[in-house]
Amino acid sequence: MSNLYDLVEDNSGFQFINNAGDEYNVYFVEYYLIDPNHLPDGVKPIYTIGFNCVRQNPNAKQRFDNKTKNTILNIFRSFFENHPEDAFIFICDNSDERERQRRITFGKWFREDNEDDKFERHHSHIVHYGSNWYSSLIISKDCPNKVELIDAYRFTIRQMLEAL
Repeated sequence: MSNLYDLVEDNSGFQFINNAGDEYNVYFVEYYLIDPNHLPDGVKPIYTIGFNCVRQNPNAKQRFDNKTKNTILNIFRSFFENHPEDAFIFICDNSDERERQRRITFGKWFREDNEDDKFERHHSHIVHYGSNWYSSLIISKDCPNKVELIDAYRFTIRQMLEAL
């Protein structure tokens, strides 16, 4: 028996349905960071990755499902297998005020899955009009553009803070 759910791929990402009947959508969107070494018009292309869940029974308590975790982490690993010179940003959804819990959960999953220490995770937390915005840059330690992408991520965050 597989420890992953069956995935359906489309042009924006992947979908799967877990044993509870919840439908997960995992998607990739191209994004651009401001490149501090090539101002004013320099950018570094990067991906954002996100997922959402349409609950079959929204009133039922959501239970931890190891197979859901493994499926999502498998998609993340596959991203790096197909894009070894890229990185991605994960932004925690804050529409239901559970963004901090998502950050904690994702951090735990990342640490458990990164036992071979192949990846780095760089964090950001912005408070804007009372809303928390958590994000993480995930990048391979072997990425040839690692320093430039980390600098661009941090610079973009600083620029966002100054604009607030």
